[in-house]
Amino acid sequence: MHQTLIFAEQELNRYITVITGSSEHGIKLCQSQPEDSPYTDHYAIQVEGGKGVISGCNPRSVLIGVYRFLFLIGCRFIAPGQDGETLPVKKLSDCHAREEKTVPTRHRGICIEGAVSRENVLDMIDWLPKVGFNSYFIQFREGHTFYERWYTHQGNTLLQPLPYTVEESRRFVKEAEAEIEKRDLIYHKVGHGWTCESIGYPSTGWHKVENPDVPANLRRYLAELNGQRSFFEGIPLNTHLCYSNPEVRQRMTEEVVRYAKENPNVSALHVWLADNYNNICECEACQKHTQTDWYIMLLNEIDAALTELGLQTKLVFLIYFELLWPPKTVTLKNPGRFLMMFAPITRTYTHPLCTADETACRKNPPLLPTYRLNQMVFPSDTKENLAFLYHWQKEFSGDSFDFDYHLMWDIDKEFGGLKLAKVLYQDCIRLKDIGLNGLISCQQNRASFPSGLCQYVMGRTLFDPSCDFSDLVEEYAQAAYGENSRLALRYLELLSNGFSHAYMRGEEEGKTNADYVVLFAQASRHLSEIAQEITEAADKYQTRGWRVLAESLPIYQHLASALKRKVEGASADEMRQAAERLRALVSAAEGSIQKDLDAMYFNLLIGGFLEQTEEKIYQN
Repeated sequence: MHQTLIFAEQELNRYITVITGSSEHGIKLCQSQPEDSPYTDHYAIQVEGGKGVISGCNPRSVLIGVYRFLFLIGCRFIAPGQDGETLPVKKLSDCHAREEKTVPTRHRGICIEGAVSRENVLDMIDWLPKVGFNSYFIQFREGHTFYERWYTHQGNTLLQPLPYTVEESRRFVKEAEAEIEKRDLIYHKVGHGWTCESIGYPSTGWHKVENPDVPANLRRYLAELNGQRSFFEGIPLNTHLCYSNPEVRQRMTEEVVRYAKENPNVSALHVWLADNYNNICECEACQKHTQTDWYIMLLNEIDAALTELGLQTKLVFLIYFELLWPPKTVTLKNPGRFLMMFAPITRTYTHPLCTADETACRKNPPLLPTYRLNQMVFPSDTKENLAFLYHWQKEFSGDSFDFDYHLMWDIDKEFGGLKLAKVLYQDCIRLKDIGLNGLISCQQNRASFPSGLCQYVMGRTLFDPSCDFSDLVEEYAQAAYGENSRLALRYLELLSNGFSHAYMRGEEEGKTNADYVVLFAQASRHLSEIAQEITEAADKYQTRGWRVLAESLPIYQHLASALKRKVEGASADEMRQAAERLRALVSAAEGSIQKDLDAMYFNLLIGGFLEQTEEKIYQN
């Protein structure tokens, strides 16, 4: 028997025992006829009085069917970790559920980002199929930079860094891979790093190399910028290669093929170029084609090498920065090998990617802006971002998905999460309208501060785009906060409405500094008015959801005062002190709610915003 079917049976028995007090039931699990695509999930549930059958078209779908059955009888899986579950008490005879479904969204996943512990990743993998996700993506070969951030406590001013090595990350990834395989999840891997590894430099993260001495035999492979071949801003990972050089493409091809041969467990292997933008080779040969043309040439060469070896590895290529422009002279020779990934990293998240009245643009998209080598400005406007996708769809009609960043940075900028959750919801329900078959969220894997609503809404909506947003909010609130859920929602509404998401993003919204003074003063007053209620509820209910709300309260109280002083024109020294106080509060909170709060990103983004040192991460 497939290990996922064994695991599904174990999970069913475990939860039935907790819910009913007995492991005795008459529910059988079986695998039905497989679907044409390995990315398709289809299940059927026929259970009456604790007896019946749960089937699925693949082992993963059987497991998803088990969790869906548990959902239908009252279980809620609102966040990763055992304390993110709420389970009913029922008699076995009252356990009824009938449902058959092909999940309409094919790609439903989360990509590792932020700062994570071993336990954070394992909890996330365990949670994914419970709420309807079917895939997990580990960037890089060993995900080292993300583990390293946590174990060295980057961004946390109160914790001492621990010694940490790449070998530990490799061990953690092997452990994660075993859990992915146990659940038959679609496993996405790598993305970043091929350009480094191809010339012998490790691709463990965005680390800067001090005084890099690149050997002459390798220097010729690096992109030429301003007449020089060196690491872009000292960062190997952000350094493009000279793709017109056949040796470069050969080295990259060999590296990808070697990895594919050694890692047959990877379902979708991402082949990306260097990160960042305006860093493309300016040599005479490279200027004969666009970056995208060279990229497609490389992908064709990789495909040919894999085909020659009989390897069926699915490759993912991305639309990102300069690659937003479709190729002019080259096409993919074997499109069935590839998945297309749309990564609109510079878009705004104050508005949905697509509204109902904008889908007509897909048939006749507007002209794209002129491609200007290393002088690019990328759009935040959603219509402009979609225009790139629509033009690409004329070149590639194969399977594709959105790779988006709602919960990377904006989860720390839309404080209550209600407005961001609505944007996420709208994006998810309209994926089919823009010709995409799903979403993989590149996000902090600790994304439940001050609540896990956004992440929950995303999972539930990708699984069932017919869900009603208000119902999902109510569903989450009841499960997370219980009988006093209205108070919790009132607090989250205060945070979403009492601060400005657009202001935190640096987007113009027609308000003056005087308007913001009033806004933040009101937020401060309202937070003071609700503070005692939130504290008392947290003391009374002693649940994870309430504990996180209580920990968030002093942080947002401080932020309201600090932002008011910022728009009033406070001195740089005063704002520096406010940022230091914020970082101390966030660091202390992370100590008690580590599973929910990523202090590294919060302190980087919001602390930096207060003292005007925030990096403009991929924003123009």
